[in-house]
Amino acid sequence: HFSDLARTHISEHRDSLAKLGGGALGDDPWDFVHLSHTEDITRRVEDWGSVSLQARYGGKGCGLIYISYLGIPTRDAFIMPTALPRRDLHQSEAQKLDIELMRHVRILEQDIAQNEGTKLQLGDPDAPLLLAVRGGSVFSMPGMLATVVFTGMTDAVAAALAIEDEWYAWDSYRRFLASYAAAVWHLDLEEFNLIEKAKRRHGVGLKTDLPGSVMRDVVEASKAVIRESGHGKHLDAILNDAELQLKTAMRAVHGSWNGERARRYRDIKHLSEGWNTAVTVQQMASGNRSNEEEMKPGMDEKRISLTGVIPFTRMTTSGFRAFTGDVKFSACGDDLVGGLTAAKSFEPVRELRSQAPMLERKLNHISARLRRFHGSDAEIEFTVERGVLSILQTRSA
Repeated sequence: HFSDLARTHISEHRDSLAKLGGGALGDDPWDFVHLSHTEDITRRVEDWGSVSLQARYGGKGCGLIYISYLGIPTRDAFIMPTALPRRDLHQSEAQKLDIELMRHVRILEQDIAQNEGTKLQLGDPDAPLLLAVRGGSVFSMPGMLATVVFTGMTDAVAAALAIEDEWYAWDSYRRFLASYAAAVWHLDLEEFNLIEKAKRRHGVGLKTDLPGSVMRDVVEASKAVIRESGHGKHLDAILNDAELQLKTAMRAVHGSWNGERARRYRDIKHLSEGWNTAVTVQQMASGNRSNEEEMKPGMDEKRISLTGVIPFTRMTTSGFRAFTGDVKFSACGDDLVGGLTAAKSFEPVRELRSQAPMLERKLNHISARLRRFHGSDAEIEFTVERGVLSILQTRSA
């Protein structure tokens, strides 16, 4: 099939391609890219002679590079190329990879401090840097590759965050445990219905109606399930070592390429086994912060947190484009795209016009820019944290 033919062609014509692209084949396994390094991003996007960014950094990483190139707001990140696992260096040079990973985390921390004026550090309870670690292949494989969110969360970090926003702190901790358990131990905490049981005990319909103290109980219940499943020693280790969390999360993302579900998906879709996955390490955009006032027209948009997906736009009878899709307040992206919450808690994205008109105008502007850049309609995944918009993924719709 096509992906195998393309890969074979690239391999057979390596020398001629290198001459065409000035040697920039994009096959350097240690060629990490940082989104906030503007000159480097521009060079990569405008270097037409090299292998495609999608081949180097996967579809998700490529989308983030384009977002950065266009000056569209996102959270800072670095992306590890597909060439690294293609050469099995994530296994044969695991120690070097760990060193490189932490070196680039330090660069990320410095970039955030310089660009945002906020000094954050992985594992520091006083100013924690929380990270999302995501896989992204050359071809779209929705839900097949591992993701670990809120990496860097520990008891001390959660307790410090809870001083300001208790519900957010313990919900974030819960999300970290659930995503880490699924990625690393293949343990699905959702099967234990811990949130649903808490909602029934307290007689509420939505988890956002649970008090923060109950969310803390859910965290402790999650830990108990993990220990009962035989992972207690590993759990204790990662909850005292944020760097170990990140390293093992990265390995889990690389390993998910050869997971049973991913292999079956590639068989069904006739995708090559050889492309492998990039890894994106990105500062968390926390759409699950507590909203401080009622969701209604005229509310203070600087105080809202939400997540949303716009699959495409449509032309109205008046000739204007209108959004399709959904938003969910006090939520993260997986609540929408991962099917983790009931659809009854979603709101149509068109409601932003009355509830958050400034946000709706920003999204209109960004959608138009992406549409002009791609030459087609663009799917957009976004998060708002206390009024700050971040576009986290885009692809041609």
